[in-house]
Amino acid sequence: LNQQLFIDSLKNSKIHFLPRDGCPGPEEIHLSNDLVLAMIDTQWFLHPWDKPMGQSSHCEAKTPIDVTIQLDDILNRNRGKRVIVMGHHPVFSYGQHGGVFTLKDHIFPLTEINKNFYLPLPIVGSLMPLYRKIFGNIQDLAHPLNKSMHRGLQEILEQYPGSTYVSGHEHSLQHIEHDSISYIVSGAGSKSTPVKLKEFSKFASSEIGFARMVITTGGGAFVEYYSAKGKLFSATLPRVKPVEVKKFLTEENDTLWTTARASYRYEAGSFRKTLLGENYRAEWAKKITLQAFDIGKVKGGLKILKKGGGFETMTLRLKDSLGMEYNLRSIEKYPTKALPAAFRKTFLQTVKQDQVSASHPYAPLVIPPLAKAAGIYYANPQLVYAPDDPRWGIYRKDFAGQLMTFEERVDGDGRSLQSFGRPEKIISTRRLLEHMTDDHNNQVDQKLVLRCRLFDMWIGDWDRHDDQWRWGEFEHKKTKVYRPIPRDRDRAFFVNEGFVPHRWRKRYLSPNLEGFDSRILWTPGLMSVGRWFDKSFLNMIPEEEFFITALELSTLLTDQVIDSALRLWPTEIYALHGSVIASKLKARRAILVENARSYYHLLAKEVDIVGSNKKEWFEVNALPNGNLNLQMFARDKEGHRGKILLEREFIKEQTKELRLYGLGGDDVFHLSGNGQTNAKVR
Repeated sequence: LNQQLFIDSLKNSKIHFLPRDGCPGPEEIHLSNDLVLAMIDTQWFLHPWDKPMGQSSHCEAKTPIDVTIQLDDILNRNRGKRVIVMGHHPVFSYGQHGGVFTLKDHIFPLTEINKNFYLPLPIVGSLMPLYRKIFGNIQDLAHPLNKSMHRGLQEILEQYPGSTYVSGHEHSLQHIEHDSISYIVSGAGSKSTPVKLKEFSKFASSEIGFARMVITTGGGAFVEYYSAKGKLFSATLPRVKPVEVKKFLTEENDTLWTTARASYRYEAGSFRKTLLGENYRAEWAKKITLQAFDIGKVKGGLKILKKGGGFETMTLRLKDSLGMEYNLRSIEKYPTKALPAAFRKTFLQTVKQDQVSASHPYAPLVIPPLAKAAGIYYANPQLVYAPDDPRWGIYRKDFAGQLMTFEERVDGDGRSLQSFGRPEKIISTRRLLEHMTDDHNNQVDQKLVLRCRLFDMWIGDWDRHDDQWRWGEFEHKKTKVYRPIPRDRDRAFFVNEGFVPHRWRKRYLSPNLEGFDSRILWTPGLMSVGRWFDKSFLNMIPEEEFFITALELSTLLTDQVIDSALRLWPTEIYALHGSVIASKLKARRAILVENARSYYHLLAKEVDIVGSNKKEWFEVNALPNGNLNLQMFARDKEGHRGKILLEREFIKEQTKELRLYGLGGDDVFHLSGNGQTNAKVR
């Protein structure tokens, strides 16, 4: 991130840092009609500390599997073009990171620390080379994590003959060819280490130098290796085979109706139902009648951009002739990516897949009218069937025959999207936090955040991590106001049935999985996935506002609103659990105020107030009644208190700790008052 900030500070439009924001990529760059770069941050795979990964990640690729799926998609979409995949770590190497060491490394191991330290330690000296060759540290190809990464890359590359992979890491020059793939190592720009000519290697040199790739106008390519002495070696790269363009007659699908079901996977006998729950198995298996999706006619005709990557969902990104983007998302879920590699293809994978049946496959379809009544933003998913249409091209085998939801993509320019409030721009939570850090004039509409989170509580949507939100940017005088846009409502009405899942919902395990019922067992547990989100964006909301908002939602979400929304489901789906879900929603509405108060008291115990990189003045006054009054001001040019940015009074019996973060700039923390407060101020 620091390197990215430095490159950005140069403000040179021709220099770019990729991949950005600590993400792994792959980044796809088209240098010409026939030349594509795919850039991967391979250190992301190996980095053992904090990094954007998993459900809370802001990156498009959230897991190693996501990266490989997206790389495969880039190579697949660009068949017939020359694709150069770029990563720091090599796939093949015959240098030290590949387990190749010289006699000097065994006899004089201390020369690795100091090149002039020739102290002979032949027995001890051999231990480290042997260890690195057999087990390896994390930066060596022998290490299990590194091995998993480079073998995964190799398996993908070998499906696309003529591809090239370029890397550094080894301080040497190497040219390796294996299964019609060229592997170029060019890491000897500043220093060199020994390397050998072995196995698939065509050239190896430990001289300081670099590799230069030349792309010719006729579609050919070659690579040259140079040192200060001149050219050392050159090799012609394989030509890319042209792809035969198949032309299909498009079908008129606008009148084509079909019957389909969400999935065949969740039908079960009585024993499995007892063990893992009845859940919504009937909904997943029920056949419904719906219209086929005609990619050539919907929205005036759609162009496929690329395969997207949800954490458990298969996604296809589309664009219309006006530049608006849309997502086709599979109803079926693929939770294998959420499992550690050691647990895949085991009983745990079977259980994990089966528990998809606890989610209602058609839940997102009824959210828009409920959200509209509640006064929050919403997407507009439509249920469609992807027919076996040749116009899907390379994605035909993945998407044909599936039930999908089709909806607008929540990103970029939102001025045409009424259900999102027509914002000038839509950004991610990560980008929002950057804007908040940069300038204290940027503010979040916390009252609308509260309304959204109480709505989540009401429908039982527990999976509300940072990446489940986008933010609409609105100009207000000299201030930018950001309003929340919830997305991905797949967990609404999630149930928890069966002997085994019932044990998972314990407070000390996964209390968020308590299941959708007429009452909430433990509000903090249900809301636990989003608790850090709430601590950031509900820190200025007093208890009274929780009460008023919950009461207002209880009034707006009438029986008629609930019943008419659930009737949007196909008749055969509503007949299964529609009336039961409606009854539960009405019961939860009646206790929404009580649950809102309970959650407020949890958030009020420890409160974080964060400034920005600009100058702020924090004024904390201990009142005679034991409460704390906090005001945060902007500081003017003379260093005095300027306009007030925020104010809140913290109640003695509710708040045990108040944490103030000034961030950058010359901030002032001024504490005053003689009240006997119970809160610790940090």
